[in-house]
Amino acid sequence: MLLSSLLANTVFAYPSEHKVNLLEKAGPTKLISINSKTFATYTEKPRNYTLAVVFTTTAVEHNCKPCMEFRKELELVMDGWKRQYEPGTFYVAELDYKNGIDVFQANQVTQVPVVMVYHPTEGPLAKSKDKEQYDVVRYGLDAESVARYFSDLTQKQITIQRPVDLAPYIFTGVSALLAVVGLYVFWKPLKTAFYQPTFWMIFSLLFTVVMTGGYMWNSIRGPPFMGAHQGTPQYFAGGFSNQYQVETFIVAGLYALVSLTLVAMVEVTPSIRVSDQQRTTTLVMLAGFVVAYSALLFIFKVKSGHYPFKLLF
Repeated sequence: MLLSSLLANTVFAYPSEHKVNLLEKAGPTKLISINSKTFATYTEKPRNYTLAVVFTTTAVEHNCKPCMEFRKELELVMDGWKRQYEPGTFYVAELDYKNGIDVFQANQVTQVPVVMVYHPTEGPLAKSKDKEQYDVVRYGLDAESVARYFSDLTQKQITIQRPVDLAPYIFTGVSALLAVVGLYVFWKPLKTAFYQPTFWMIFSLLFTVVMTGGYMWNSIRGPPFMGAHQGTPQYFAGGFSNQYQVETFIVAGLYALVSLTLVAMVEVTPSIRVSDQQRTTTLVMLAGFVVAYSALLFIFKVKSGHYPFKLLF
């Protein structure tokens, strides 16, 4: 009686070999679609393999564009893994929100896509750390970044082979041709502009605004264009060490507005001879400056709740 009671309360765990067989049958070199039940089976201990689980959603009502873009990038990664594939070592599974709501809640996944990696708990590759999360915001959603991360996990060099896209080459060639023609036609007025201080002032301001907006950081890190939280678009990534690409446009635009209003107050308003017009222009430029600068401080506050400064809001 006591023995049967103990057996009834014992949770049966499949051995690693059984789970590897299931994963091999599901497709070891492609994204394996799973649900709550198979998630529990594949992630339970013991494990002698590495499993990367992609939390995502394909529901129309969620409209998760980063999820759809990330899936295309993951397919390129899996093509690269196919060339380095070693049975029983590494698998990538995809858990859709509609197929694993309870798993999302249990793992406190509130925004997608998220990649959770479950390390081996036994065997020569076993790690003391049970699982870790791939930092999507920091490393990016592009296939090359994910491939580097998976290469570190598998100790296999996963290379990405993208299909040749002729559009950029055509665009570059046409742009270069137009640039040459434009220089030939407008060389004289351009030559005059190059010697004007105003031209270099505008160029310097534009260059500074674009760079302070985070353009170079985006070029190096390749972050997603924007995030999503429970189907709602996110324009600002948390923390000052992370950002979405859309932040560059917003912040650069605000920096440009701050710069232009300040320059207008210094350069334009003194040349206005009518006192009423000068006063009105000054007040409008000052109001624009204060609002734009307040918006910048507000964005900093959104990114980090501990940011201490604000102006209007």
